[in-house]
Amino acid sequence: MRKIEIIPPGQTLSHTRPGAEDWHPETNPAASYLLSLPSRHSRRTMRSLLNQAARRFGAPDLERCPWTDMRRSHVDLLLGLLDQDGKTPATLNSYLAALKGVARAAMMMGQLDPLEYERIKAVKPRRGSRTAKGRMLQTSEIEAAIGAMAATEGPQKARNLALFAVLLSGGLRRTEASSLNWEQIDWQDGSLKVLGKGNKERIVYLPEKAMAYLKIWIEDVRGAYPG
Repeated sequence: MRKIEIIPPGQTLSHTRPGAEDWHPETNPAASYLLSLPSRHSRRTMRSLLNQAARRFGAPDLERCPWTDMRRSHVDLLLGLLDQDGKTPATLNSYLAALKGVARAAMMMGQLDPLEYERIKAVKPRRGSRTAKGRMLQTSEIEAAIGAMAATEGPQKARNLALFAVLLSGGLRRTEASSLNWEQIDWQDGSLKVLGKGNKERIVYLPEKAMAYLKIWIEDVRGAYPG
């Protein structure tokens, strides 16, 4: 298996040759780690990070990266390069969590020496934070948005008003709102059962006006069927 070699930022990988490794969780520690994650969102996020890390390690993608050759020095160097690229501490820690997860899977599969895994595991998370993006909407902006949606024609009018009301009143993330099903709505309580990050459920209560927009969308456009 080809050894890991950190690729400097901006350098192409045209010289790299795809390996013969297949995408099998029983032999590929990255695949094994991804399958262990609790949600599809987590798997998608970590897969993206591991693909980017694999390219920095000189491989075409995570499926063909020689993860069993990974050492603590590779992890430290990669985090240093990402820090130079301006990645936030939270992003660096996401990369670190993914690499530690792959290292643990490799160790459990007998592909990585336990002592080397402990060295990688000992890498400390980066400290610091950044100001969150976005801001609170002003009342005038909310009214203008609702007015613009109410002025549209067709089924998208009811859909957009219902979606905006749920996002605004319930504080849902985009992925949480887009994955809502009929079965998660409690019309009597005026609440939603939301499946959020970390595969955690929570109950979100909506005001009457938001429930009214949701009811219009269901009864007049979508239909009250499961899904």
